[in-house]
Amino acid sequence: MTAQLPLDLRLEHPTRLENFIPGANTEALAAVHRCLDGDEPYVYLWGSTGSGRSHLLQAAALATGGRYLPASGLGEPPDGDLPDLLCLDDLHHLAGDRLLEARLFTWFNRLREAGRRLLVAADRPAAHLPVALPDLASRLAWGPGYRLRPLDDEALGHWLRQNARERGMQLSEAAVRYILYRCPRDPTSLGALMERLDRETLAAQRSATIPVICQVIRAASAPTPVKQIAQTAE
Repeated sequence: MTAQLPLDLRLEHPTRLENFIPGANTEALAAVHRCLDGDEPYVYLWGSTGSGRSHLLQAAALATGGRYLPASGLGEPPDGDLPDLLCLDDLHHLAGDRLLEARLFTWFNRLREAGRRLLVAADRPAAHLPVALPDLASRLAWGPGYRLRPLDDEALGHWLRQNARERGMQLSEAAVRYILYRCPRDPTSLGALMERLDRETLAAQRSATIPVICQVIRAASAPTPVKQIAQTAE
């Protein structure tokens, strides 16, 4: 039987507050909801790569019709209407850049004056950001800060099963244990694996069994052939 090629047009894996697995981060998730409800005008989140900070910010912007931006792309606030919620990610990339720091300071003041909300995230606490502008450093300390902790195995298993269901797949408990034992244990890496697994099972019209998962993991970790690298460079 000829393998069925997956269509290029595919539904993107949804990023929603409902499919955020909190694990030990229930307080941080509750703070995000308070921000969305207008009870908390400013919330600061911090955690390592793969801790879910981008998921929370993107989902919050989507839920409210707000605006999500990486800090490195921050421009001047508009003269007209401001977003009800600005979600600013990777704040550590902004620290030390005086132009971007000045822009964020202006955003802080404009949003506060307009009664709008600001949700930010970085890889470290606000007090540890090397911010050059003293007034901005004080603004960053205005609101509550929450650390996003990595998910434990139980929460990661829940995340994998949920991710599979949303893609129309099913993972057995044995398959979940197999993945967690052999793959990096962060949602970013696991999400990339699930995307590859989704495409492979669709193309081959197969279920997400352990042999198929093993094949996908091996293909992902295989070195790129030298000839292919040369062709790409050309």
